[in-house]
Amino acid sequence: MTSLVVMLHGYGRNATYMQKMADEVRARLPQAMALCVHGPRAMDSDVMTPGLDHHLHVPQEVVAGDDGNPPEMMREWFRIDGDRAALHPRLMEVAENLNAFIDIQRDMFGLTEKQIVLMGFSQGGGTALYTAYTRAQEIGALVCHSSIVIERPGGDHLLQSAPQTLFLYGEKDPEFPQEKYRWSFEWVDRYTGGRAIEKIVPKIGHYTSSESRKICGDFIYEVLAA
Repeated sequence: MTSLVVMLHGYGRNATYMQKMADEVRARLPQAMALCVHGPRAMDSDVMTPGLDHHLHVPQEVVAGDDGNPPEMMREWFRIDGDRAALHPRLMEVAENLNAFIDIQRDMFGLTEKQIVLMGFSQGGGTALYTAYTRAQEIGALVCHSSIVIERPGGDHLLQSAPQTLFLYGEKDPEFPQEKYRWSFEWVDRYTGGRAIEKIVPKIGHYTSSESRKICGDFIYEVLAA
């Protein structure tokens, strides 16, 4: 094995949702391990209750049951109820746990930090972002697909590294306003010192497509094959 690509699914989904993305990476890098990880928590059904205060919300595909997942297979990385001040400690906790998990995989397979890529979709992308940026050493790259930055009120003083980042979202994505995606990319670009790439994929909503997966696969290949 020459590299490790850790993939994090979106809210209400599970690791199987990332299988097509993993296939895209493996087609280019057959010696890489594409590791799709389940979120640690069962999705909190209470978040669908009208009137609750959420900074984030349940994707419409999940509300409608379009993913075809039984309730016990609908996972989350952290609870989404509350404002940014409530969300951020949960995000930091899961990032710390994921970093410990990545450290174990790195050492087990004798890899360097530069041989690791972290990729996530939606809630998984936000989780991947803070996992990568809070690592003590810089990984090879980060991919955020259809994600926003959940900035910490008062500043992100816990951030330590700034790997090259691909920030990708759909032109027709209804999950967040395009202005929020654009603001998030600008935040990432500033933080990484101009090492971020923005890709806006025409016509797609809040999901991966063959085109978006190809963009992600090409980026990961270029990073790891360099």
